[in-house]
Amino acid sequence: MVLKKVGRVEEATEVSSGIYLLRISCPLKEPYPGQFVMAQPPGLEEIPLSIAGYSGGELKLIVAAVGETTRALCRMDVGDRLWVRGPLGRGFSYMSRKTAVAVAGGVGIAPLIYLVDARKREGLKTKLVAGFKSRVGGKLIQLLEDLGDVVIATEDGSIGAKGDAVSVASSMITRSSMVFACGPEPMLRKVVDLCMSVGAAVECSLERYIKCGVGICGACLIEGEEVSMRVCADGPVFDGETIVKLSDFDKLALDRSGCKVPLHGGCPSR
Repeated sequence: MVLKKVGRVEEATEVSSGIYLLRISCPLKEPYPGQFVMAQPPGLEEIPLSIAGYSGGELKLIVAAVGETTRALCRMDVGDRLWVRGPLGRGFSYMSRKTAVAVAGGVGIAPLIYLVDARKREGLKTKLVAGFKSRVGGKLIQLLEDLGDVVIATEDGSIGAKGDAVSVASSMITRSSMVFACGPEPMLRKVVDLCMSVGAAVECSLERYIKCGVGICGACLIEGEEVSMRVCADGPVFDGETIVKLSDFDKLALDRSGCKVPLHGGCPSR
């Protein structure tokens, strides 16, 4: 059983408009890239956040201030305390020796920053394509470029390559590739379809409303005709062969009351 621990905020820096880098000192079991933690500021709910880095007892998170709890996290000052529970879930097969391409959409960069950095420490190369709708802050760009082989893409062409992350990454993906992806599900659908068409291996990190974080409550269940998966325990990382069996993928999700709603315009922000 993974128990809550007290974390201390060491840094909360806005790296782009509404996007923050949090550094939190908290002794955890060494996480795998793709795993997540449940974070809880005082007086608010516990929410899942992908791990963007962990070293020497220090946890890194990339947080978009979109709801009450995420805004509270981003407003925290150095020295403030919060609850942290983790690491949780199933991560990426990040030690693959295949030619690796990581495809990120928006704040889906968080687990892929950790993946690229972990592979780099093992002497493994990874091409990262980070896609955004438009220009992002210089601090975020610097954070990404420090990783090494990175391509920034924007849909309006305001910075980097013009186009979405998948279209920019498509020329880099071949049958011999290992593809890692995280972002909005329409983007992940394109990634999976592309990889299936060329025969490339692919793993995607999915996001659903997560409540318990350990597979008990079923709040994050994603269903298919032959198989159903708990995103918090069976994932959040799934391979392409599993994803194509999940008929709810990119279509339906459970809301806070457990009712199925259309994924696009469904779960409220936290």
